[in-house]
Amino acid sequence: MTTQIITTHLTDKSILTEVAVDDEIFNVFTTFSANEKGKYTTFCKVYMADAMTWSTRHIWHASSTDTVNAALDHVTVTKMLLNKKHTEWNSELFYINRPFEKAEKLIFKDYASDKNSFNSRFTEKLLEESIGYESSDKAKSSFINKIKKYIAAPIAVLIMFSLYSMIAVE
Repeated sequence: MTTQIITTHLTDKSILTEVAVDDEIFNVFTTFSANEKGKYTTFCKVYMADAMTWSTRHIWHASSTDTVNAALDHVTVTKMLLNKKHTEWNSELFYINRPFEKAEKLIFKDYASDKNSFNSRFTEKLLEESIGYESSDKAKSSFINKIKKYIAAPIAVLIMFSLYSMIAVE
């Protein structure tokens, strides 16, 4: 079984992780429940190619009552995808893959969680340590640094040289 996390997106209202398992693409999605206030749902779907279209099949879901447990559900389902074929999933495997100790350590280290948002230091660190997620701030920061290093600095030098040349010619 070949598995790879393609991407993980974290927003205030949801977490989405896309995972490739062999030749199938799975999405693990955690969000606020549309039906009940104070409830969160994590579900996993697989995308399959039919004769003419793509269709989805729901294969797992979990419910929780706060953002901390919802983030734990998300990590758990993602880890299950990475470790076992979805046909072998059961509630015992869900419990085994739940990162209780990691969450306790993060809470002990004062990584703050937000009751109204997934976008918190706790969730970022839990995803980072459990499934290798790099927060968008880190990604933006490294992207901006690359732009500065390889594009902005040479452009600045080119502009300064052009200005110097214009002044020297006059």
